[in-house]
Amino acid sequence: MNRRDFLTLRTGPRGKTLELSGERLYMRCLDAGVGVESGDDDVLWTGGGEPPAVRNRRTRDDLFSGIADDLNSVDTLCVTGRQWLSGNSLDKPFDDLVAAFLARGGRVEFLNRSTGS
Repeated sequence: MNRRDFLTLRTGPRGKTLELSGERLYMRCLDAGVGVESGDDDVLWTGGGEPPAVRNRRTRDDLFSGIADDLNSVDTLCVTGRQWLSGNSLDKPFDDLVAAFLARGGRVEFLNRSTGS
């Protein structure tokens, strides 16, 4: 999984900003086999036949740990599509990530920008 698919680093007048797309992160979690709806890390398989092969599965904790590492070098986290990270198993780890970032002095902005989907 490439974090650049849902994270964008920008430098501007307010310092370094990391833009996180909630929609893309949610979709990456599904692609990675993180059980977004069930609240666990099992692959959600409802199709017939053989389930897809699991290769290099990253846990939800691995994914959010990587984002937390990226946040160490920025001043602002700008989140688009927050609703994609609410009401499922990504809610708590995302809230914990934001709380830790704020505790170290970071600033968080939530944008209600449409992604075209």
